[in-house]
Amino acid sequence: MSLDFSNFKVLIVDDHPVNRILISSQLKQLGCDTDEAVDARHALELLNTREFDIVITDCNMPDVSGF
Repeated sequence: MSLDFSNFKVLIVDDHPVNRILISSQLKQLGCDTDEAVDARHALELLNTREFDIVITDCNMPDVSGF
């Protein structure tokens, strides 16, 4: 059984650009559609305007944590 991740919408929330690039690159190889946010406030803005299947967050971010 293989999983199909094509058109799977993922929001990546991380304050470190290298982490966002790495995660996004790996998910795109699986066929996922990714968006990125640099902090929790930006992520909440995106969540109010778009739908995502999953959100991947860094738990240790400035201002508002990923928890």
